[in-house]
Amino acid sequence: YIENEDGGNCQNFVSQCVWVGYGGNIAGAGNTISNIRNRIRMVSGSDGWYTSPKGSSDTSETWTHVNPFWDYVTSSPTVGPKGTGYNDDGLYTYISAFSISKGCVLQFREGRRILNGGNYQHSVIVSDVQTSGMMSTSYDKIFVCANSNTRKDVPLKSVMIDGFGGSNCYMRMIVFQAGNFNS
Repeated sequence: YIENEDGGNCQNFVSQCVWVGYGGNIAGAGNTISNIRNRIRMVSGSDGWYTSPKGSSDTSETWTHVNPFWDYVTSSPTVGPKGTGYNDDGLYTYISAFSISKGCVLQFREGRRILNGGNYQHSVIVSDVQTSGMMSTSYDKIFVCANSNTRKDVPLKSVMIDGFGGSNCYMRMIVFQAGNFNS
């Protein structure tokens, strides 16, 4: 886990997971710090998707902030991580538990956009789905990870949905596709 100084820890953690999924830690013989410095499987530039080693402030908002990450990934970029966004501005119940799979990113906020300025406030990554006995509302059979030890493989329903307003929880989902990278 690579910390960074700007307070975007939940999205920073999720970006690191996505980066690993796209091969960022494998390229260059698996030297993670070197790969970060060289921005392997990252996208440089003012509107890119990148981070730097701990202590550096040279990290993009698309890497560390919930809403810019969504905008970047779901805008079908030609370079970088690419995904399809589902249920933007919808209650969590509009996403069937059947449609959530390992590796998806879920983002949360409590209440409608008009009440909180429209910003989603938290990101997690799906770490496991137990399909045995699953129904469309079996959010307790979906497990997620966030940026702390207390958020490792926790049930989506009891920790995230209930933590973001229960029946007033808004949740959107990113399902990733093949991405293109220059490095």
